[in-house]
Amino acid sequence: MTPSQRHDLAQLAEKLRDGEILADEHARLEQILGSDAEARRFYLDSQLLHASLQTLLLNDADTAQPRMPASGWRRMIASVAVVAGLAAACIAVLFWSAAPRPAASVEPAAVSVPAVARVIGSVDAHWLGGPRFRTGADVAAQRLQLARGLVELRFACGASVVLEGPAEVTLDTPSQMTLHAGRLAAAVPNDAVGFVVRTPDAEVVDLGTEFGVHSGPLAATDVHVFKGEVALGPIHRDRVAVVSKELLTEGKAKRIAAGPGGTEDISVDELAFVTPREFQARLKSMDAQPYYRWLAAHYRFRRDPSLILYYTFDDPSSLSHGVSNAAGATAGKLEATMGDGIDPASRPQRLPGGRWPAQRALGFDPALRQHLRVPHAKELSVTQAVTVLAWIRPHMPLLDGEAVILTKSAQLAGPRAPNYEIGLSRTRDDDGRGFCRLFFQTGDRRLTSADFTVVPGEWILVAAATNADRTILYVNGEAVAEGIGGDLMPNDGNLLVGAALGGAGGIADCFAGAICEVAVMRRFATEEEIHAIYTAGSPAIR
Repeated sequence: MTPSQRHDLAQLAEKLRDGEILADEHARLEQILGSDAEARRFYLDSQLLHASLQTLLLNDADTAQPRMPASGWRRMIASVAVVAGLAAACIAVLFWSAAPRPAASVEPAAVSVPAVARVIGSVDAHWLGGPRFRTGADVAAQRLQLARGLVELRFACGASVVLEGPAEVTLDTPSQMTLHAGRLAAAVPNDAVGFVVRTPDAEVVDLGTEFGVHSGPLAATDVHVFKGEVALGPIHRDRVAVVSKELLTEGKAKRIAAGPGGTEDISVDELAFVTPREFQARLKSMDAQPYYRWLAAHYRFRRDPSLILYYTFDDPSSLSHGVSNAAGATAGKLEATMGDGIDPASRPQRLPGGRWPAQRALGFDPALRQHLRVPHAKELSVTQAVTVLAWIRPHMPLLDGEAVILTKSAQLAGPRAPNYEIGLSRTRDDDGRGFCRLFFQTGDRRLTSADFTVVPGEWILVAAATNADRTILYVNGEAVAEGIGGDLMPNDGNLLVGAALGGAGGIADCFAGAICEVAVMRRFATEEEIHAIYTAGSPAIR
């Protein structure tokens, strides 16, 4: 290589690092790297040297201080991670660009623009202007507008991003993008650390995370970290990101306002975004895969503002002696305790599978009085309307008399008068055959269904909805009884799953079998909604 060729290559490399390279310049860089091994070695050495110098400058700046605070170390680590990530991205572009090309045809070929990302999949996606990208299509650096729907992009560096329309973005480089408006959720593996998302107000640098970014119409950027951590900082009016960034860790969220507004802490909300995990569930549900059909419906159900309690028992972050509440409206609240908190034998058994192998359940042994206990909270007491539902697999030979599935009741001097309670009662006919009845009680009003048969080992959905006018009971999405409205008298007792309070505050009417989902909604769900929950969640429906 001549000195002028080296100078030209160095300028192109610098423009690529800064995200300012034009399409024709990128094509020229690709042509140089694809045809000259010496140029490739020079390019790689220059990028690694740039990363090393950046790291050295950061170390020098920090060692000028007599003592570095913890936040300084974090900033240095974040900055070094960014440099390393950018270097990795440049190397990825090098090998991408240097990959063997087909032999040139006799006819002059059109100049191709290198891709920076690929479309992994889409759900009801509609693009405004420009091309309509299909699954598997490569996408070059450009500005895009998604009018509606969902699209997952896999960047060349390895980061996955789900765009939720309406959104407007610019794909800048294989490891950088700009979100002008809208929402996105990103999942970034460790080997893609340094992935950058810019908005008009902020710059987010990934440090190996799952996070969401929303650029809103009120000139503010919301950043939510679901796993890992990011380096976060505002962007100045000259559109340059600040050098010093703060570390935002897992379970935290911040809002960065334009101008002098600064930043403020906000509540993290994963359900405000469609994550790559949820996107894949929606995509696979379109192929009529039962588990993913349920999983996609599960995410939508969690977003219902009336849902106050939702246990699925398969949250990996749940405590060993607790169960996390998955309802979005009461996130971080209403965790259930396994058993009475004293006797380990009173804790239900965690089963390896629920309705599907990927889902879990809890097994309840009535001989050990196993149950879940949720301390009283104002959200749990209802006065207007309530819907209670549960997926259960009752163990009929062990059922005797009444078996409570869920109750919000306090022990009174007289008969039990729950705010709401759902359960089974077992009966036998003259020939000794066992049957079930579903019952639902509010105050001193009880509605009981007719007899129905439970197939051993089969999961069934039981539900009850009540308001001031009527009460309806359901089995597997079909109404099995209807009566007058419930007598919703709130109380300050604990909510129990798998048992009820008996005399002297003890445990009685214990459930026998397995439960894999329990939910309470502060409204009267319609028959269509109950049937849809059954259709989405039944393994028997293909």
